[in-house]
Amino acid sequence: MTERSSHRRGFLGSRYYNRVRPIGVTIPVLIACFVTALLAAGTHAQAPKTAKAAPTPPPALEILWKSPLPSVSAPAVATNGALVLLTDPRAGLFAYRGEDGSLAWSTPDLTSTMAAGASAAHVAVVSNGALHILAADTGARVGRVALDAVPQQLMVTPARALVVFEHEVRAFRPDGTLEWRTAVTSAIVTSTAVSGALLFAGVRPAGIVAIDLATGRQTLTMPTAAEPKSLAVQDGRAFFGGSDRALFGYEAVRPGAGHWRFALPESVGKPDADTRRVYFAMLDHSARALDARHGNIQWRRELPSRPAIGPVLFEDSLAVVLTTGEVLELAASDGKVRDPQSGTRLPTLSVKGVAVSKSPPRVATLVKGNDDVFVLYVWGRPKPKG
Repeated sequence: MTERSSHRRGFLGSRYYNRVRPIGVTIPVLIACFVTALLAAGTHAQAPKTAKAAPTPPPALEILWKSPLPSVSAPAVATNGALVLLTDPRAGLFAYRGEDGSLAWSTPDLTSTMAAGASAAHVAVVSNGALHILAADTGARVGRVALDAVPQQLMVTPARALVVFEHEVRAFRPDGTLEWRTAVTSAIVTSTAVSGALLFAGVRPAGIVAIDLATGRQTLTMPTAAEPKSLAVQDGRAFFGGSDRALFGYEAVRPGAGHWRFALPESVGKPDADTRRVYFAMLDHSARALDARHGNIQWRRELPSRPAIGPVLFEDSLAVVLTTGEVLELAASDGKVRDPQSGTRLPTLSVKGVAVSKSPPRVATLVKGNDDVFVLYVWGRPKPKG
């Protein structure tokens, strides 16, 4: 059996081999050629490659600057990274440079109780019954449009300002021209989220809607098992904490494709997500990572106090703002804590507002101390020394 098998494989010298591929050389010649080829290959062998060193992680978040705000009454904060924007119904609008806290510009007449919206190029604020659009670098006014109702949130993208009402979304160009307006039958109950070319929002009765940013056409109306309290969208998946206190993940681009639900203590603020995990902050003083596709828990981390908002993903780490005013940084892979390089510890504070920017990483916290004075803290990554 062994000989028959080797012949059928066509080994050198077998009848099958000679019949298929006749050759006119002897076995010694072939052996000599084979040895020569091996020697030639050896002369071109390369030294083994050394393993690449692991990339150096970025420096931990720390306080870049702080500013007492004795003249404000009910401030709100926003940021686009380059600027930190403070609005107040009494003091007006102030733009501070994100890296050092110096005043870039101010418009005291644009008083507001609502946080501003900002992109790299434009800042939008609702003041005195109108939407005002300003150049981000100088504060010069480039557009104004009167509003017939009080909006509940404001968002600025590179191409437009989005004004969100309970049952309507309006899009304006930077010069104030109305681009589109879309009525939403259900009431919008969450902050909006932009993913790709779509604007998403959680609605009541329980569901999620999506609107095309370019045209204003509503492209999705999807019922959900519970009313969303918050919303994040990543790679076509929508994640939220529900009114039943459970956590949810839905295929937002394929309604009816199924979803997962995980019953846990109530979440705080909106989640954040990457392609592998979704991250939640919880009322039980913890942060958790769940598998984005199936909802399985990947890790859990105890926090020293209650989180003030949901976690914010900065590349491979999470920023968790605590109600004490401290910002804790966790590794996204396993939840391990990264301590600030400066070792900063804050006095007793109460968080009144938070704004974040992902590029560059910035966390602006508006806090109030025991003396009832507001203080603006801005956290970020320090510049490399030298």
